[in-house]
Amino acid sequence: MAHLAKGLRGNQRTGQVVVILLGSAPSAIDISRDIDGIATEVHIASRSLPDETNEKQPAYDNMWLHSMIKSVHEDGRVVFQDESVVLADVILHRTGYKYHFLFLETNGIVTVDDNRVGPLYKHIFPPALAPTLSFVGLTWKAEPFPIFELQSKWIAGVLYNRIALPSQQEMVEDGKVSYSSLEASGTPKHYTHNIYAYKVNSIFWFPCLFYLRCWVRSYRSMKYCFRFP
Repeated sequence: MAHLAKGLRGNQRTGQVVVILLGSAPSAIDISRDIDGIATEVHIASRSLPDETNEKQPAYDNMWLHSMIKSVHEDGRVVFQDESVVLADVILHRTGYKYHFLFLETNGIVTVDDNRVGPLYKHIFPPALAPTLSFVGLTWKAEPFPIFELQSKWIAGVLYNRIALPSQQEMVEDGKVSYSSLEASGTPKHYTHNIYAYKVNSIFWFPCLFYLRCWVRSYRSMKYCFRFP
C-alpha cells in the first residue's frame, strides 16, 4: 500500500488521479482509506452489491461504492453495471491478503499452504509449539477486533496457567477433524480461516468464552459479533 500511495503522489503532479479498486473485502477497505487523501477519486467495485449501486460514501468527499465493472475501454473509460461511467487512471485488483511469515523459523512445523496456516488448534496454537508460539488475527469474515481480543485473552490465560490447553495429540486430532470437515464440504484451503464458512455452533471453538467471562453475554450478541445469518 505504501508503494501505491507513493506512486499516486507522483502522478498527482500531472493532474487528476482516479483509482478504481476491485473488491470490498478488508484489503480493499484498508487501501481505500490509505489513498483517499491522495487520489482525486476512489471508486470501490463490489460483486456483492446490486447492479444499480452507485453511492457516494458519506464520510468521504471523494469515495464511491459501485457494483462490479461491466466493461473497460482503451481510452480509460470504465462502465459499471448501472451504466455509469468513470474515466480511470488506475484499476487495482484487491483480492485479499496472503500470509507470509518469513521472519519465523519453525523447521516446517508451521507452514502456509494455499493461505492455510497450519497445523493450528482453533486458528491460534500450533500443537507442537504451543503455548510459546501462537497466532492472533488469522481469522476473517468476522468483526476483527472483538475476535482479536478473545484470542489474545485466551493466549494470556494459557500463558498465565489460568486456562489449560488440551494435550498435543488432542489438538492435532482436532485440527485433522476440522480440516476433514472443510474438505468434505468442498471448502477450499484458502478459506480455512474464513469464520463465515463455519457453522453457527462452531463459534464455541473459543473455550475461553466461558473462562474469561468476556463481554459476549448472549447468543444474540454473539451472533451479531460473528455476523452469522
